[in-house]
Amino acid sequence: MHVISGSTRQMLARWLVNLALVAISIFALIPIGTTLLISFKGEQDIIRNPPNILPCDTPTQAFAVGACRWATEGYQRVLAPKASPDRPWGFSLTGNMVRIYIPNSLLYATTAALIVVVLAGMAGYAFSR
Repeated sequence: MHVISGSTRQMLARWLVNLALVAISIFALIPIGTTLLISFKGEQDIIRNPPNILPCDTPTQAFAVGACRWATEGYQRVLAPKASPDRPWGFSLTGNMVRIYIPNSLLYATTAALIVVVLAGMAGYAFSR
């Protein structure tokens, strides 16, 4: 019978904890990676049945790197970069991102934060009494 020393047991425990943390991190990042992959697909690849992870197939091959169809229409539609020589980078963003999405996000985030602060303050006052 082989007895494991205390330092070996601690090292093994650290390795197992780190392995579990890496597995949890990978599992948590899967939705972000999937969203990023979908954002570069064309509409025909998004609604395809059965779905594919990478849009790199051809009628004769299941996967061909040279046949990948990466689409940026969604980003172009949201950002809508226009040439503008008077801007420092030579372009300006005129799409819905700047006009609609960012102001809406700021409005909702600020409103939600204020509501949380007010309700938490009232709850804290009630608990202190």
